[in-house]
Amino acid sequence: MGQNKVKEFLDNNPKKVLAVILILIILFVLLFLLSKRYLDDTPITPKPTPNEISDIRDITSLSPVSLTSGKFTVGKDIKSGRYAATTGAHLVGVLTVYELDSNLPEISSSLGIFSETSRVESIALSLKEGQVIEIEKMHFVLFTPLETKLRTELTTGFWTAGLDIEAGTYKITSKDGLYGNIKIFASDDKAVAAEKLGKSNETEADNSVILTIREGEKIRIFNTPSVLFEKVDTKN
Repeated sequence: MGQNKVKEFLDNNPKKVLAVILILIILFVLLFLLSKRYLDDTPITPKPTPNEISDIRDITSLSPVSLTSGKFTVGKDIKSGRYAATTGAHLVGVLTVYELDSNLPEISSSLGIFSETSRVESIALSLKEGQVIEIEKMHFVLFTPLETKLRTELTTGFWTAGLDIEAGTYKITSKDGLYGNIKIFASDDKAVAAEKLGKSNETEADNSVILTIREGEKIRIFNTPSVLFEKVDTKN
């Protein structure tokens, strides 16, 4: 009797039966997709922003780019990415990189060897699409793709904790005792530390500072060719 009633219901209500079947199919598909979403162990990687791509993408397979004096646009005259900017042994000039859609310089630095106690031989830069580069008083500046790796020595320019150097507490010293400056910026670009390094003349004592650098903070080094970072044991 039960089977006859089911058969009778199916014969008399074909539209209802089709609707039930469609609902079951939809539920099955939803359950399958949910199981893939929550049971799959593969981590979901968030889509990076354009700035993050410019900061971290590996361009070390590209050849160095040489630019003469003048103004140039990133994306047209040179690809976006991270570079070390250098110039010839006897050249001295100014390298400026302007902020996006602004006449304000993101960095404006002398480049070259001015004297035994004053020189900037390499500048670390993160060039973003659309930025303008200005080179003054130099026949050329060579932009060499910068390898992303953890270091304990950073040159003039911009660096990121966790990308270029481990987060931690460091004794920071200007290499060869040369005068210079270091600034630390939080992720919102607010300055959290600003210190002088080295000595500006022969009568001054060498200056070193102890700073804690946190993951994601930006490090800017200027007026000195290179800075050494020595980990400090904070447990003692």
